[in-house]
Amino acid sequence: MTCTIEEAKRRILNKLSWDEDGASEPIILWGPPGVGKTELIVSLVCDRMLKDLEAQFISEGKELDNSSEEFKQLVAGYEKTKKVLEFDHVTHELLELISPHLLVIRLAERPIEQLQGVVVPSLSENYARFVMPENLAKIKNSSWGIIFLDELDKASDSKFGAATHILENNVIGDFHLPKGWITLAACNREEDSHLSNPVPPELRNRAANIEIDQNLNSWIKWANKKQIRPDIILFHKFTHGEWLAKYDLEQTYAFPTPRTWAKVSRTISNLEKKLNPISIEEKLSFYDRVVRGEMEDFVGKEAATAYYTYRKLYLAYPIDQILNGTKKIPTEKNAINTSSLISEQCTAAFAIADQLTVEHLRPQGSSPEQQKFLLGNLIGFIRDLMPEIRTIYLQSIHKTRIMHIVLDSGMADDLIEEIVAYIASA
Repeated sequence: MTCTIEEAKRRILNKLSWDEDGASEPIILWGPPGVGKTELIVSLVCDRMLKDLEAQFISEGKELDNSSEEFKQLVAGYEKTKKVLEFDHVTHELLELISPHLLVIRLAERPIEQLQGVVVPSLSENYARFVMPENLAKIKNSSWGIIFLDELDKASDSKFGAATHILENNVIGDFHLPKGWITLAACNREEDSHLSNPVPPELRNRAANIEIDQNLNSWIKWANKKQIRPDIILFHKFTHGEWLAKYDLEQTYAFPTPRTWAKVSRTISNLEKKLNPISIEEKLSFYDRVVRGEMEDFVGKEAATAYYTYRKLYLAYPIDQILNGTKKIPTEKNAINTSSLISEQCTAAFAIADQLTVEHLRPQGSSPEQQKFLLGNLIGFIRDLMPEIRTIYLQSIHKTRIMHIVLDSGMADDLIEEIVAYIASA
């Protein structure tokens, strides 16, 4: 049974023991490209390092005067390291920081010697032994960590044999991994890649096999935590995750995955900082001239076009223009066709739901008459929505926030009661 990244992390932790020798079970993670397998392993190391960091801070801090310069330096160092470990995305700084506790071995590009050591004869003693590979030197200097065998499905037959030995026995060549070091592996399923080799059943049988797949709700939680752009999150909500991941073996170039959407988010934000589009016209032009092409580089033409179409409609409905009555949505009376009406009304509903705050309806210094005018236009906007979209719209806004707006409006007409009824049934 497939599981989300969050569920996979819980399952790994249930099988993991940093402190008891031989208590951890070997694990193989299965899943499509870009689902977050490597980042999951990094997060396991970061979580443990954060606990150690906090314990060290408490231990060192209790001996110092809180007003002393030494204590201030300790706090500054703690906060700086903590910020890196609570990562939004994997950076060189993060990898450097966690390197004493994480050894990543990509089986496709590593020679067999780095998995089993080099056989060195001893003529005087008349025997041969495996000499520890250089990449394992860090293990001797760290009390705990993870050896991560990435791209297990890209391994050759000889490397499969070495991987089996590592996973089952925590042994590399003649070197036994010390207590506190565990081994995990990750691979794509055969349907995910032309380059995948079938992982031998005897290897799979020696490990817990956890299969990860896409889940929209789980990804939204992750995206909010990792500060993915709200408009990208809303796009995937709007399309019910249709474009979150579309991996086609016949697609030779860019395609959408959670990983590539995170790259899109960073790219758009960086471009906005450089070009600083302000007006609606500038933003529309910015997405048309710059963003669309940049997105194609990461998620492919079809996904970029779907997002661009959504974003173009989203930008066409700024909250201020809706509330002051200068912008109206198309209705069944003036729509060209039902399909385009549903699409545009849904996008407009998501756009306004995303932008609306109490402050929009009760601007600082505004009179009761002005507030009534603004709320009246919002009510008009809701009234113009098709019934099924109106329900989706009201479910998209935080219920207590809308209730707060309604109850504080001072208005008690039939439509207010209708809104309250929708909220109660949502």
